[in-house]
Amino acid sequence: MRAYELAPARAARPLAILLLLGEVAAAAWLLIPGHGWGGALGAALLALYAAAIAVNLGRGRRDLDCGCGGPGMRRPVSNALMVRNLVLAGAALVVLVPESERALGWIDLATVLAATATLAALWTAVARLDANRPALARVRGVA
Repeated sequence: MRAYELAPARAARPLAILLLLGEVAAAAWLLIPGHGWGGALGAALLALYAAAIAVNLGRGRRDLDCGCGGPGMRRPVSNALMVRNLVLAGAALVVLVPESERALGWIDLATVLAATATLAALWTAVARLDANRPALARVRGVA
């Protein structure tokens, strides 16, 4: 929170705790069938993160770590990261679509599992490529 410089330094810790609680609440609400609150809150948080990235990119702060890769993986903010958050925010709103009355069969389960595995692999690959982009640019002598 401090690194993004969007709030006074003394407010960084309480805001970070509030964001963490928001993420936990979104995840918990997603586990409750029939509620769209988790998706809506998740979408709002992702849009907020995209806005924070956009503000810092507008300030020219491209070396800022996004904080989304965990403690062992530094990821600088980028336009791609901002777009990714907005796409994910849109995807999170899918839980607001009314449910179908059709009974689900084994093929539905197989399709969801295969799609989830594929998207997880794609997500990991893109995240690693994006995280290694600055190092690759240094090796190539571009940065």
